[in-house]
Amino acid sequence: MIKIESMVKNIGSFELGPINLQFEAGYIYGLVGPNRSGKTTLIQTLTQHLKPNQGRITWFGKQAAHNEQFIKQNVCYMPAEFDGPANWKVGDFCQFARMWYPNWNDAIVLKLLTQFELKKEEKYAKLSTGAKKKLQFVLAMASNCPFMILDEPTNGIDFKSRKFMLDYLVEWMEQGERTLLITSHHIDEIQRLADIIILIHNGKQIGQYEKDQLISNWKQIWLPTPVQTEIPGVVAMQNEAPYSVITKQANETLAYLEKSQVDVIKVRSLDMEDVLAQLVG
Repeated sequence: MIKIESMVKNIGSFELGPINLQFEAGYIYGLVGPNRSGKTTLIQTLTQHLKPNQGRITWFGKQAAHNEQFIKQNVCYMPAEFDGPANWKVGDFCQFARMWYPNWNDAIVLKLLTQFELKKEEKYAKLSTGAKKKLQFVLAMASNCPFMILDEPTNGIDFKSRKFMLDYLVEWMEQGERTLLITSHHIDEIQRLADIIILIHNGKQIGQYEKDQLISNWKQIWLPTPVQTEIPGVVAMQNEAPYSVITKQANETLAYLEKSQVDVIKVRSLDMEDVLAQLVG
């Protein structure tokens, strides 16, 4: 279990926090928020690449500052941007990463390099942006760490490889007590993968939500006439035709409408992107 308590990180005029989170084995956490909301800062502070100004982070009961060796061996962080030595070959990266992780799996390296059509003798400098990203993914998965942090892992990736990577992550989660923290601007990826949604905005933690509950609770409801009164659960109204309301508690809203003998024309679930937009205002 990983726990973040009242963590604050200041970088210049930007302040992240206070952040309070808990990560459990067996779950995929989707970290989302607009650009410059603090997602990468949160990840880098969690992994001790940055030191928090306030609060504390504990890994399995031990403070992160006194647990660095454990973190390095059991947590793999795939950054959104990575610029390795230009003169290295693909195989050099594999050999270097192999030294860091006690559970390194050469079979995974071979499988994924073949899947992505990457050759060990290829020079890193000559790889395309997408190929470099694929190499990062290979190294991350071959580390075989129980806690994986992937920051925008599919940026610049072709659709076929993107699908493979998402499928692979689902399979990876099924192979043991593992935890995945992922960020992505592709909200459809978060909707597909995540069990828990963590939303931050302007450095502040908006909330932590069970994805299935968000999808179940947030709905748009069309009505035959405009709304003239306050309705439980409703957060937005469209009082011009076609009349509708957006609710964050669909069952409560629908029960109220039925009790008030208001006809409902149509109900639809909001896309995850629409839900997140409502939550950040």
